[in-house]
Amino acid sequence: MTAKAENRGKLWTAQEDERLRELAGSGATLSEIAEKLNRTESAIQARAYMLRVGLRRFRINRRFLSKWG
Repeated sequence: MTAKAENRGKLWTAQEDERLRELAGSGATLSEIAEKLNRTESAIQARAYMLRVGLRRFRINRRFLSKWG
């Protein structure tokens, strides 16, 4: 998680939107994107939602959680 983002309260630029799309498309995690854009994770999530950009999700295959397979 990022400490404090210096861009707090500032508007997003077109370049930041494009960078967010690129990073999300490359499979970067939420924390990696937040660090590279110097924004908070919640800001990244909110902006990705507005831009309809899918963020990488970690899913656990339930088959591996069961002791019966």
